[in-house]
Amino acid sequence: MKSIIRFALVFAALVPACIGADSGSGAAGIDAPPRYGENVSFRLDPALIPDGLAEGETPVLQVFPRLPDPPFEISMTPATGLWRAWYSLKDTSIKALFFTFETVDSAGTRTRPDLGQDLYDAPVVDAAGRPVFGAYETIGISYTGISSLRPEDLDKAIEAFRRELRFHPDNYSVRLLLASARLKKSGFDEGTRRSVESEIDSVLAAGKDRESAIRFAVSAFRMMGRTEKAEALEKTQIQRDPKGDLAARKRFTQILGIEDADERIKSLERFVADFPGSSFAEPALVQIVSAVIEKGDGRAMAAAGDRLLRGAATLTGAHGLAGLAGVFADLGIEPDRALSCAGRAMEILASEKTASGGSAEAAEEREEAESRFRAVLGWVHVQRGEIVPAVAELQQAVKGPLQGKAFYHLGIALEKAGRREDALVQYGRAAAFSGAVGDAAYAAFRALWKNTGRDTLLADASLDEQARWVENASRERILGRRSVRPAPDFLLEDARGGRVRLSDQRGNVVLLCFWASWSQSSMKLMEELDALAGQYGRSILFLTVAMDRNKTDVRSAARKNSIVLPVLLNSGLEQTYRLSGVPALFLIDRDGRIHFSHMGFRRDINSILAVEIDDLLGATAL
Repeated sequence: MKSIIRFALVFAALVPACIGADSGSGAAGIDAPPRYGENVSFRLDPALIPDGLAEGETPVLQVFPRLPDPPFEISMTPATGLWRAWYSLKDTSIKALFFTFETVDSAGTRTRPDLGQDLYDAPVVDAAGRPVFGAYETIGISYTGISSLRPEDLDKAIEAFRRELRFHPDNYSVRLLLASARLKKSGFDEGTRRSVESEIDSVLAAGKDRESAIRFAVSAFRMMGRTEKAEALEKTQIQRDPKGDLAARKRFTQILGIEDADERIKSLERFVADFPGSSFAEPALVQIVSAVIEKGDGRAMAAAGDRLLRGAATLTGAHGLAGLAGVFADLGIEPDRALSCAGRAMEILASEKTASGGSAEAAEEREEAESRFRAVLGWVHVQRGEIVPAVAELQQAVKGPLQGKAFYHLGIALEKAGRREDALVQYGRAAAFSGAVGDAAYAAFRALWKNTGRDTLLADASLDEQARWVENASRERILGRRSVRPAPDFLLEDARGGRVRLSDQRGNVVLLCFWASWSQSSMKLMEELDALAGQYGRSILFLTVAMDRNKTDVRSAARKNSIVLPVLLNSGLEQTYRLSGVPALFLIDRDGRIHFSHMGFRRDINSILAVEIDDLLGATAL
């Protein structure tokens, strides 16, 4: 009985923290902790607004389900002396709500009144009133400088991370965030390193969820530069569980470094056989497809595609299927398989869109995937002679991210449909893109223009008009997706032993790239950035951060790959910058704010960066 009473007293002491001071005490905040499936009621006392509300002025609630994504804006209505608004919390991937208030006058002028704080927060709670898993982790991250509404405050971040662990001690990702915040706050001093190491040893000794604990420990040791301890722990765990996730991850990463396609396929086949239930099994099937495409073996492509059709369940597999369908269509082979692959990719995407809420970045990724998948499906229909569905799919595809192939293929479909005027427009837009597609579209435009009997001297003017359309559309799309936020500061050692602090670079536009020598995508991106530096090297500052384990590996990789851009050595920034992998890019303005970020490699990255950089440098034209 005493233990029950003691637990009740402890729980009662913790429960008030479920709402917390930042959820808005008194007459500004929420009426009850947010719960899934319920309406959250917000309140604001106009008496809190300095000088009160002017005539015709009304308050507006801004709710941020995720930072730094843009907010939902909700008009507030007067009720019993307060202003109120309601927000329906349906997305179960949201762990905490952030909110603030603005006022809008009759002219539409917005003002953020001084209410004592710029941003309130409230952790989502379950039916028992306990914060859900990740609630205080999300709040802690909000204090790491990801939003201009909340400056970095490592003390509050650490406090929130510790609250998360009181309720959810099995949240190993927040353990790593806590270690990172403590180390950063202390400047990575040796005393804090020893304290964090002691905590890691305690977690390992507890023996709960062994594999998750070891993954946390390996990451934490590497973050502190304790490479030997990380490798020893990883080796011991792999020996103990040779079929576990850690073993699968390590082996899969090693396989991706194999350059020879035949050897890589054999290794991937063995991997799939050895780790059939692994989370890397589907990515391995995608890599097999990629390798057989690289070889150009049509029969092997068909077999690999059939396996991926059976094993694909996520967007990773969907991208592989869509890519293979596009290759089949380009080669004019396997029309039925091409249609099956493209159709299955669309099915997976539809399922993801139904099931996922996610961040603005995730929504943008799904939108781009849909545009690419529709472009492939439309091209498959063209090759099958199914012109009506081809035009329908391709017209939807060109509404998304600009793709030269999509414009060109739509031009072909429209020409086959007898719509020559519309086809000329699409050919002209495709001709604005460089490479083989642009050349083919240019030739198709010229041929069709000539067949219409028009004056050939006017063709160039029409092409210029469509090129301007592409430039303007590209610029509007890129700049319209910005989500500006502060860039977390860092002090890192460079490969030559010097030190670089990001905040010392204020006044310069900075392009920051995270990479690793074992990542093929990283090496491709570094080649692109080297070319970009030839254009902008005197106008902006290029900084790269190597994620390799030690300085020797970094120097060796830099020499092998002829990397001439400045190389810094990582020290825990994967948590600070919330990296999900490498490569990763961040374009930072002169005031230290991130204007553009991208995870992974894309072939058009330099054209996107050129638009962003020109805008930050004050250029008036592309």
